[in-house]
Amino acid sequence: MLLLLPVYLTFVSIGFGWVCEKSPKLRIPVLVVLLAVGAVDGYSYFSDSGQGPGRRRYYDPGPAAVGERAEALASRGHRVICIVSRDYSVVNYLTHRQGTNVKIVEFFAGPLDPSKIPFKDFRPDVLLIQGSDKFRGFIARFPAEWRTASDDRYAEVNLPPQ
Repeated sequence: MLLLLPVYLTFVSIGFGWVCEKSPKLRIPVLVVLLAVGAVDGYSYFSDSGQGPGRRRYYDPGPAAVGERAEALASRGHRVICIVSRDYSVVNYLTHRQGTNVKIVEFFAGPLDPSKIPFKDFRPDVLLIQGSDKFRGFIARFPAEWRTASDDRYAEVNLPPQ
């Protein structure tokens, strides 16, 4: 859609220009329609909190919070595994400078499969698990004293030394 948007806007602009040129009486109504559409869309964009289910489909604050926390931990030398249900690229972008200390595991289409988490190969110090409903049971498996931080966006689990 982003690739086609400039093309659509160009054709719409040409169409409005043609209408205004052919019928000078419609210049003011066309301007009023454009301003009204812009005002309504602008108001809905800036006044929405972004927490509704429709918006969460496009933007989920969990992966961004996981990425920011992983970057902070990895910069202090911790080895971190991030477990997310989507938006691998967001976490990867936020942690790209700490690539050797961060591994990201995404379970987008299927359920969580613990065998796909590289515990033995990577030997993490910390797990950051996105606060998704599909991960609640997995998070609950860890002892409470290992779970050091948790909110709606992610859970942080400090693993004992191996």
